Amino acid sequence: MKKFLSCAAILCVATTLLLTGCASTGKASDPVSVHPRDYVLDLSDSITGTTINVVYNQYGPNYQSDPAIDYTKRVRKDKPKAGDTIQVYYKFSTDIDIPAVRISLIDPTVNYWLELAADDAIMLENIKAGEIVEGSKDIVLTNSVSGEFKVYIAYDNADLIDDDHPAVNGPAVFTFYDVEGIESTDVEKELPVSETAKGPKTINIQIDKIAGFCEIATGHPWVDGQQIMSEIENYQADISYMSLLEEEVEEGDILNITWRGKPSQDISELKMMPVDHSASVGWWKIMINDTSDDNVIIARDLKAGEVFEITKTFVIDTASASTDCNLRVWYEYDKETNGPGPCTIIAVRN
Repeated sequence: MKKFLSCAAILCVATTLLLTGCASTGKASDPVSVHPRDYVLDLSDSITGTTINVVYNQYGPNYQSDPAIDYTKRVRKDKPKAGDTIQVYYKFSTDIDIPAVRISLIDPTVNYWLELAADDAIMLENIKAGEIVEGSKDIVLTNSVSGEFKVYIAYDNADLIDDDHPAVNGPAVFTFYDVEGIESTDVEKELPVSETAKGPKTINIQIDKIAGFCEIATGHPWVDGQQIMSEIENYQADISYMSLLEEEVEEGDILNITWRGKPSQDISELKMMPVDHSASVGWWKIMINDTSDDNVIIARDLKAGEVFEITKTFVIDTASASTDCNLRVWYEYDKETNGPGPCTIIAVRN
């Protein structure tokens, strides 16, 4: 039988947060990061909401929260680092019995999945439908957050199933409740109020520095909430630039994009536009008004194996949830030739 934490409440006194001040530059928006430090996390306190769906994960296979529980906004200006302690408090109920569940801290912007403390996740057993589960756990990070700070719930993992913990084989709804007396860390509240007027930001994105390669894969159309896998719409990829952000992306901000790479095949017209994939915007929000070819085509006549250099500027026209900001890269599908097919663009660094 595997060992799990008890579902009973674990009494713990929150360690006093380390306050941050102004950096030596004198800018009120620049906190001094003093690490290691403690962060407090009440799982009901995310921007995702208090109702979390756990659904089948086709890549697992297991059942996994979708969307993830997102706390990126709370820590963006002082992201947790390896050695920091995350004091996680939870109080929740589910709509089904779950023999064993795993709650872990994740940065999904690092190779799609980086567990921040793989050997120190919250493991719970014998959860009964409708019953309140409450407790806490101090988790010391072994990896730093570079992009997003999220919490994932999973069950039916191969390592959670045994004779005493059978598979659930079905989705669940987790409802989180506020833990009395606990206030989640919000770095914004630690910073002094800026005395200078806030204006548009310039965000420099050097793609070949943040993405070693870009796999442009077959894109299938969505009809009435379902993807039609028998049809091809285009070839597409998303490049996250969340790791570069310290503040929310706002209307008027400027994206200065450079990219030096080498494609695996010819591309006649490579297109790009900034998008937001956050749950709060319904997974898809275009962040520019001008989506004409004149604005979104960033390169023409790329040749397989030949190095290209691209410079492109976008001015953001709409505010974003800023929890999943990406550059959508794509090229069109030629119905006459059934091409050109998927492509990998490898970063070429100086």
